[in-house]
Amino acid sequence: MSQRKEYRRAWMAQKRRVMRDKKAASKIITLHSDSDSDTQTSTVLSDPPVPNLPTGAEYSTNPSTNNCIVETCDRETVQPAENAVLRDCEAQWDLIDNECFRDSQSDSESDSELNDSLLDELRTWAVDSCVTQAQLNKLLPILNKHHSELPLTAKTLLKTPAQQFVECASVSGGDYIYFGLHNSLCELFAGKEHLLSTLDEVHLAFNVDGIPLFASSSYSLWPLLCYVMNVEPHRVFTVAVYGGKSKPRDLMFLQQAVDELKQLMLDGLYINGTRLTCVPKMCVCDAVARAMVKCVKQFSGYYGCDKCSQKGKYLGRMTYPKCDAALRTDSLFRGGVNREHHLGTSPFSSLPVDMIAFFPLDYMHSVCIGVMKRLLVCWTVGGKKSKLSISQKAQVNARLAQFRLCVTKEFSRKPRTLDDLPHWKATEYRTFLLYAGYFVLRGIISDEILEHFMCLSVGIAILVSETLSVNAIYQQFAHDLLVFFVQKSVDLYGPEFVVYNVHSLTHISLEARHFGNLENSSAFIFENFMQQLKKYVRSGRNPVVQVAHRVREKNFFSKLTSPPVLLLDSLANYSGQPPNNSCILESGLCCQVIGIENENALCLVFPESFPVYSRPCDSRTIGVHQVRFSAGILKQLSLNTKAYKAIAFCDQHHADMIFLRLLHHV
Repeated sequence: MSQRKEYRRAWMAQKRRVMRDKKAASKIITLHSDSDSDTQTSTVLSDPPVPNLPTGAEYSTNPSTNNCIVETCDRETVQPAENAVLRDCEAQWDLIDNECFRDSQSDSESDSELNDSLLDELRTWAVDSCVTQAQLNKLLPILNKHHSELPLTAKTLLKTPAQQFVECASVSGGDYIYFGLHNSLCELFAGKEHLLSTLDEVHLAFNVDGIPLFASSSYSLWPLLCYVMNVEPHRVFTVAVYGGKSKPRDLMFLQQAVDELKQLMLDGLYINGTRLTCVPKMCVCDAVARAMVKCVKQFSGYYGCDKCSQKGKYLGRMTYPKCDAALRTDSLFRGGVNREHHLGTSPFSSLPVDMIAFFPLDYMHSVCIGVMKRLLVCWTVGGKKSKLSISQKAQVNARLAQFRLCVTKEFSRKPRTLDDLPHWKATEYRTFLLYAGYFVLRGIISDEILEHFMCLSVGIAILVSETLSVNAIYQQFAHDLLVFFVQKSVDLYGPEFVVYNVHSLTHISLEARHFGNLENSSAFIFENFMQQLKKYVRSGRNPVVQVAHRVREKNFFSKLTSPPVLLLDSLANYSGQPPNNSCILESGLCCQVIGIENENALCLVFPESFPVYSRPCDSRTIGVHQVRFSAGILKQLSLNTKAYKAIAFCDQHHADMIFLRLLHHV
């Protein structure tokens, strides 16, 4: 708008200037002979000269001759002179108009580019920051006063379709919207043609789980999520979503996705002429959702274990005391051999997948929220044999607060004290299990309970490690540790301790054989996306439609990516400030980055390390090192040197330092 006004002002100024020139020319040509000589002379001299006036008439110094300029010229001489003046004025105006038009056109093009850029940035900011439409509707009118090209409403900005154009069906007793597996995969690979030349197969991981939306209502969402396992970084997308005031009445909300997946497995996925084979690898669920999707008994049933065929024992709660029961197989499952285990036919059974291995045990739910939480509850409110005293809890809380200061940026949540135990999240249980537990509990609880806990900690650490989990020897060692943990739990905490989650420890090493480390088959990546999905719902009116709108906006405008934690990284990406400056070099030496100088990193390197504990194994096996603080040597290392990220802190006497190599990457 300001450019338009500027152009109009310039246009009017130039027009007024040209009109003045025309008037000046007409005055010179139309002077009459009976006019006063003084007036004529002053008139001629006061007006600006016109450069193209005819030169046929000559002026004399005698005023009487100057009075008859026109009379000494015939009409053929005057008319061409007037036409010449007009042509010159018109040419001058055309030149001015063309220049103004060219400037205004360039200004409008730059304004258009600026407005398009501003629109894109606004859309990306609104989508990635989950800004509500109500807030956008307040912001856009303010911006529109200065940028009139911007829309006034959020629906226009984000191109939100009208509600009647969203296909929302009634399926499984609730609202249901299907986004499509093929369409989602095409959007995922859009602009990533370089990946198509390196891929032959697309490995798909699915997730089905429920998420409550409101504290004052039982309404919940049950989305079907997916991501491509062999494309980094992993990006979760929504295939379908069900919403209702109760769990889905049946599994029809999964049938459409299974049918399309079956077709993609037969025909392949074609993107820009390249054929990709779709291979479903797993469906990650918690125990409740896994039993529902497989149409089998829940974990509270007598035949509720989906990995072995043992019959549970009810001791106030269902327990599974055996560790050597016969394992289930795909053929036995499809044949329905154990009838007490089955409740119906799963939609996934129509796919050519192993119905046992396709549904892995998720260590986020079964181990972190399951076993680790159960242990902490026993230590805080359990029996006399294992319960911590008030002073012991105070010591544990103090150590947790101290450990909190050493946690690096790769941890989404820092550990809290036992007073906040009811509010702990899965990542906090994982931090306690893999990193903090031994150092927090050492010297406070009994040696027997501590050694028992370390069997769980070391066993899971081996299965989470990218390098150790693929080694058959370490896999078997971790399995033996976890079996011993389950068996010893009966003596320490009673037979009722061995519930389904604790019993699952005897089977979880199988997941490392099928999928590598346990992080690959965990629900952490899906749970992170579920929290974003929950933010898509802003009111209680048509939550499923709101999710559909936000998913569409996210696919179109979002530029937000969440790359995984890089456990092995170059020193150039390390901070020179604690706690993000500690690492373990590929050679096994502990190191702290002091600063970056030119193309080198100034590091404090510890040439020798010692094990923190030797039972159940040397602690350095899982990346736990102890070094003498006084033995550090300053060295300059290349910025390209690779190192594993670590947590570092001083021990109780401040003479030694402890390095804990990071294991998790989600």
